[in-house]
Amino acid sequence: MPPRLYNIENLRCHTFFKKDMPIDILRAQDFFRESPLGSKAHRHNYYMLFFVKSGRGSQLIDFQRHDTRPGMLFTMYPGQIHAWEARQEIEGYVLFFTDDFFNLRYHNHQLQEFPFFHYEAASPFIQIDLASRKGEEFLSLWESMLEEYQTMSKDYEKVLRSYLNILLLQSQREYLMQYGAQNQEENQGEKLIRQFTQLISKHYFQKHQVKDYAEILLISPNYLNTLCTRITGKHAGVLIRDRIMLEAKRLLIHETKTVAQIGLELGFEDNSYFSRFFRKYSGMSPETFRRDHR
Repeated sequence: MPPRLYNIENLRCHTFFKKDMPIDILRAQDFFRESPLGSKAHRHNYYMLFFVKSGRGSQLIDFQRHDTRPGMLFTMYPGQIHAWEARQEIEGYVLFFTDDFFNLRYHNHQLQEFPFFHYEAASPFIQIDLASRKGEEFLSLWESMLEEYQTMSKDYEKVLRSYLNILLLQSQREYLMQYGAQNQEENQGEKLIRQFTQLISKHYFQKHQVKDYAEILLISPNYLNTLCTRITGKHAGVLIRDRIMLEAKRLLIHETKTVAQIGLELGFEDNSYFSRFFRKYSGMSPETFRRDHR
């Protein structure tokens, strides 16, 4: 039997589950102490920020192992598979929040626009220098958010929403410095590619062809391919395929459904075609992948 796939609602300790709130913030050590499920595989259906102040460990995020050390900010989005392999005296902060919580005020700035909140992100973490002034400011911001959440003074949700926006914007600055060009203006081509990847995340289970997305974007398939190759280094079809393969792997490892059922869920009416597709791009059959990775 594969491991049960936990949702964030199940993962969070009820001690911190206050009034069905769309945001939760707590110290990492409290979270690990109160929640026994952190080391079990679970699928995130909330956005999550996890900041390490001290201690070390190792965690799996979508099949990739990441060593965890002080100063690391992990950024996770809904749909990802997460599990801890090991941890040693980790202290820091954990923040869960929903899309609706953020968009209630910042509806003109979608969470998917942050470079670390989609499947094409260069990395699921940002490294913060704790010894620097920036590191001190970062820690102070987390402490202010935690205090605001715990005291729940008048308009505390508005304050938390503002803090969250500041935290995400500061994190974006660091992310772009570490993985991309800082302060680079997004041109029209880059906006189209961002829209394309957002569309893939919404429709990958039913739309597998480049022309389907080009039609929605009101451009030609050739132009979309040209833009993708120039900006991402990958053809448009490869971006679609990568997203399908990622979800196929998630489902094979963490669901009890048959290969045929998973293929059907991903838009493959012919089970043999899904098996050939998976073997072509992973080098093994779905059954072999499931067995080897459990």
